[in-house]
Amino acid sequence: MSARNFARNSANNFRRIAVLLVLLLSFAFGAKAADYVISYTNGGGTTYYLARNGTTGVQRVTTFDPTTCIWSCSSNTAGTTAGTLNNSNTYGYLFQTVNGTRYFLGAPDADLALATNVPNNYYRWRRNSTYVYNRYNNNNSYYINLANGVARSTTANTASNARPYEVTTPTVDVTSTNPTINGADVLTATGNYTYTASGAAYQAGGYVNYRFNNTDHYFDNNNTAITPEAATLNGTAWSISANEYATINSSGIVTVNSIPTSDVTLTITATVSVTGGTPAAPAGTTLVGTKEITIQGSVPAAPTISVSGTTVTLQTDATGTTSIRYTIDGTDPTATTGTEYSGTFNLDGTTSPVTIKAVTVRNGNVSAITTQVVTLTLPAPLITFDAEAGTATISSSIAGATIYYTTDGSDPTIASSQYTGTLTGLVTMTTIKAIAVKDGWNNSPVASALLTISSGVDGEVVTLFDYEDHNWSYYQAASNLPDGYPVDYLSSPDPRN
Repeated sequence: MSARNFARNSANNFRRIAVLLVLLLSFAFGAKAADYVISYTNGGGTTYYLARNGTTGVQRVTTFDPTTCIWSCSSNTAGTTAGTLNNSNTYGYLFQTVNGTRYFLGAPDADLALATNVPNNYYRWRRNSTYVYNRYNNNNSYYINLANGVARSTTANTASNARPYEVTTPTVDVTSTNPTINGADVLTATGNYTYTASGAAYQAGGYVNYRFNNTDHYFDNNNTAITPEAATLNGTAWSISANEYATINSSGIVTVNSIPTSDVTLTITATVSVTGGTPAAPAGTTLVGTKEITIQGSVPAAPTISVSGTTVTLQTDATGTTSIRYTIDGTDPTATTGTEYSGTFNLDGTTSPVTIKAVTVRNGNVSAITTQVVTLTLPAPLITFDAEAGTATISSSIAGATIYYTTDGSDPTIASSQYTGTLTGLVTMTTIKAIAVKDGWNNSPVASALLTISSGVDGEVVTLFDYEDHNWSYYQAASNLPDGYPVDYLSSPDPRN
């Protein structure tokens, strides 16, 4: 294919794609299907609607009826394509469907008319900013006038002309709110505690809201106009989860007969029955609310101990006013002994293993003791070099720790050399690794250090010499370099080999 033909075909393909995109966008963002109510409100506040009168004509009515007052709009004369009324060159055709037959609204005579087809331009409609009108030719327009019956008018923009209002028809869903139970969360003693239920509400759904001109018109499934009303609440039935400590009566009063040893959590249930309303609530409809309460036991719940590294956190789920006391020396805390917990604390500086004990204290009563033994990890040893002497010392901050080390770069174990004193005879680039070990402790992390010796050259710059035999050398003098080959240098193998 020649370059010219390729360019021509590419351009044609681009045009086809562009046309397709235009069509797709026109479909996606085109006019939305709309239904309309055509109405007029006079100076006295009475609203008149243009309604279908059987299948032979139209009339004005003062009561909105969705079966006769809503006009569908089509953008074609067959009524098969949804459209909207506008003031462009596009026309809308208004119709209602009865038993599968479409009846189109037209203005061929003074009283307007219905037809099962669109015989002429009298049946095409537009909307300006305010009124609906029939554009039957390029020079004349008919408006729908409902001031004194149904009439067509050639007078534009008069207050007696009818206006089109788009109609939305959302189905209204059930709305309900379960009761909220009010009363004490924690019961600390025997006796009576009163609970109440509030906030319950129920509105049946399933009806349609015909909304236009910022006004709602509600109709039930029988197409009867209604005013929605909430259902009636018919009292509350109370119950409490099975237990041996408390009961509840029909008035919502909980009686605590005895105190358990440990906290007991119970659920109170309030069941509200509803009837009536518009539309009526289905038979047997109830609204249910629940609330958890706790009867405080004589012994509070024991605390929990959480350890992360050397950081310790204590927590209790016991209800009421509580405190936590703890020890880290293995002794048992009491209501008055041990340290009172005020927040996270650290075990640094203690001896492993550490025995943590903690209790919850409430009203002088003490929970069972929670115990946790923590094995600490030894800190990594400290490696110190004397580069000029070629020596190294290794130490641990924990007394009694044994140190094991290697000098070949491998990680040490307890089978490695045991450190007993200063390491000597070390050469540059020696890697020492060490660990600390002690009974009752976790082994330390590996400490690692590399022995390096200063080059001796000013600014720590090492100058390499590549001789003809490709033996690499570096000069270690601290003063001026000699001319030619250096005399005092150390040789190393050619790094390229």
